[in-house]
Amino acid sequence: MGIKVHSEIPVNLQKAFREASKNIVVSLMSYVVTSALNQASALVQAGTVLNHHLAGGMIDVINSAMPGSKLHKFMMDNSAHMPQRFGSFDVSVGNQMHGGQSWRGKSKVQKAWRGYTKVRDPIAKTGMMPVSAIDFVTASATWYGGYRQGMKRFKGDQKKAFRYADDVVVETQGSATTADRAPIQRSDLGALVTTLQTFALGNWDFMARDIFGWKNPSLKTSTRVARMTKVLVGMTALGYVFENLIGINSPMPNVVGTLMKGIKDDEDLDVLARNIALEIVEVIPGLGSIVKFQSALGGPLVDVVTEALTSKKWGTLIWKLSQLAGMPMGQVKKSYRQATGRAITSDISHMLGDTGRIRQQAQGSTLDIITGGRYDPKAKSSRSRGGRVGRVGR
Repeated sequence: MGIKVHSEIPVNLQKAFREASKNIVVSLMSYVVTSALNQASALVQAGTVLNHHLAGGMIDVINSAMPGSKLHKFMMDNSAHMPQRFGSFDVSVGNQMHGGQSWRGKSKVQKAWRGYTKVRDPIAKTGMMPVSAIDFVTASATWYGGYRQGMKRFKGDQKKAFRYADDVVVETQGSATTADRAPIQRSDLGALVTTLQTFALGNWDFMARDIFGWKNPSLKTSTRVARMTKVLVGMTALGYVFENLIGINSPMPNVVGTLMKGIKDDEDLDVLARNIALEIVEVIPGLGSIVKFQSALGGPLVDVVTEALTSKKWGTLIWKLSQLAGMPMGQVKKSYRQATGRAITSDISHMLGDTGRIRQQAQGSTLDIITGGRYDPKAKSSRSRGGRVGRVGR
């Protein structure tokens, strides 16, 4: 309903939370190639519900782009969700794309910050356009597929089919509209600690209720088994396309791929079981990042602040401060690593006089430089991946 959630937190601190969340979104997502590509991964969830109707929906998306087609207008005129979807599929992204200035004071610092964001925001929003566009295309294919399925399910009742199509989009791909937000995202502090977790929260509910049937007695066992199978197949296929063909980290767990790789590499049973468990736990909002990626409790902002405060190298400190300032430099870091085989933070540290060994790795191909390639951090997981928006885009 848009009613402001009451909070005992001072107003200025709430504004700081909103500004920090916007800045982290810009630094992590803007101009990052993998962030845009990852949006298409939601087709896996849509396919488990829509079956062959999703293919029809994808054809409709292609036809809607043809000269003279009225398909796009048909969707926008009859959907209650799609007209507001572009740039508002995630709470954090929506705040960046459509939010106004948080700081309106007259101090020199506030004036300087407004001057900076006045220049930064148009650049950042341009960098977010590919993410929003691919999300919208994915959601459109789902909507058309949902409409097709709804027309068959409700025997030609268009009103019910329209409502059903909207529901399928929101259930399988998340939404930043006020009515669809998880309760934790309805306050500034909650939105901060769940930065880029809108999809993850919605996906957790979808997986629990509509795949595994938790508190959903209407879901038949046969349907549950079929959907479990389809989601596993979809995640495996997605992992193959992203990791084997494109050469970037898959935005979703790949249980089957991890199992096959473990068998091929002759891993010990305990190591294989641990890696599979890490894949499974990844779908749990918040916990997945903490357990699998060793992220800090409290979201990406806490991660950035913690690393800035504990860093002993100038390069890392400068980079973390640039993230807090919302500089859209995430793709630069990834591409630099692939082009030179070194971390840009290490090179900055050395230029500023810090000593220490620079870890050298293999340089990437042209495609790796463009996408940022795959990245294996020093963590207890076998690999890390850049998540679909809503799953913390690394």
